[in-house]
Amino acid sequence: MEKYKRQRKVVYLPELISALLVLLFRYINYKNLEFARIKADSKSYITGWGGFREGNRMPLYPAIVHLNKLLFNDAYLTGMVWCQILVSLIAVVFFYKAVKIATRNRLIACIAAVFYGCYPGVMGFDTFILSESLALSLSVFLLYFTVRYIQNSTWKNGRWMLLLVFLAVCVKSALFIYVPAVFVLLVLQFFLQKEKRRTIYRLMGINLLIAMFLLIHAGQVYAHSGTFSIDKRGPCHTLASCLQSGVYKNYPDQGLVGEIEKIYTKNDKEMDYKVLKPVMKMFGSTSKEYNSRLEEFNSYCIKSDLGRYVRYMLSRFTDNVNLRLKMDEPTTSDENAIDKFVLQLQNLLIFVLCIGHIYLINLVVLFLLVKKWVKSGECPWYYLGTVGILSAIVISVFLGTYGDYNRCMVYVLPFAFFGLALLLNDLTGAIQKYKMEQSQGVDVLE
Repeated sequence: MEKYKRQRKVVYLPELISALLVLLFRYINYKNLEFARIKADSKSYITGWGGFREGNRMPLYPAIVHLNKLLFNDAYLTGMVWCQILVSLIAVVFFYKAVKIATRNRLIACIAAVFYGCYPGVMGFDTFILSESLALSLSVFLLYFTVRYIQNSTWKNGRWMLLLVFLAVCVKSALFIYVPAVFVLLVLQFFLQKEKRRTIYRLMGINLLIAMFLLIHAGQVYAHSGTFSIDKRGPCHTLASCLQSGVYKNYPDQGLVGEIEKIYTKNDKEMDYKVLKPVMKMFGSTSKEYNSRLEEFNSYCIKSDLGRYVRYMLSRFTDNVNLRLKMDEPTTSDENAIDKFVLQLQNLLIFVLCIGHIYLINLVVLFLLVKKWVKSGECPWYYLGTVGILSAIVISVFLGTYGDYNRCMVYVLPFAFFGLALLLNDLTGAIQKYKMEQSQGVDVLE
């Protein structure tokens, strides 16, 4: 009986060490970060329902803030942070399970969970009143249920996957890319796994309902804000790209161009809302007026020198390779030596990803995807999904926003660490195979 108990303790040792590391690093980080931190756009989540009909914010995050207000009164923002911390911790467990299913290696799953769970760019968002923390957690839950669906393509697993897609979109409009991503997965399954078509038909129907919901919402935003999109800020972001690329100078009304130039140069050509707000007001007094006119202005400017505009957009991919995907770091007082030591240990153990690392991970996974598919004749679904979603996130962020990429691209992190886990699993498998071949060669010689 004692021997059985000792074996059980050893069995769960990697998970226990991983859990303790995650809890330790998170405790020290949260302890040294200000709770309920406010950014410039936090107000839109706190007041009302975030202007859902107008295309300001998707409704779920403001709804959760409102629920916390009912439960905790004046302490509702602190309550919101604790909710984010709890959900974020649960997400680490689901991330471990997703990697464990995909790699069938508990040790690699534990390592991946520590790297994701202790990553500064994940923990940092938990203390902000912003949708990024919940978007990250929902992305992890979606990853887990997608992995489960790929492993066992049942109606139950597929429903959970699509529910997470819907919730993710309802938290953050940028996560709409999960809708076409899942649709592509289902289409590929339709052709490559014909025996599962009955389930795929039903899941495609639900996915199309989600797409219809987004289209109806885009129509509502158009009626209120003058742009057919689920986020009314699209024309504003395109305006920023026109200013940064210089194509705005080609507009026929040179008087208007001169006024824009004054505002732009007055702020040292630093792109933020100090520039964009006064420029937008030149096109109308309401969002419906200036968005519709901005779309015409942007369209003309881009077409006037398409080559220059495309070159500028491509430069975003190359100029930001060294941008680190993290937010504010926790600060400790000089007297608090223990906290300081733990944070230094965290910086030593947990490397911070740059956008260039995302490119590298994607390229290596893509290489293995092609190699495995050609060699086996079967689709390596986890590799295909990783390449697809990493590419979709990077492309959508660089083309759809004009800055603050470390924040806008943060939800790439779960998929990047998942890709690293796949690569580590392949590496350990190759080493084991090499050792086995070497030992067999020795046996033959003997």
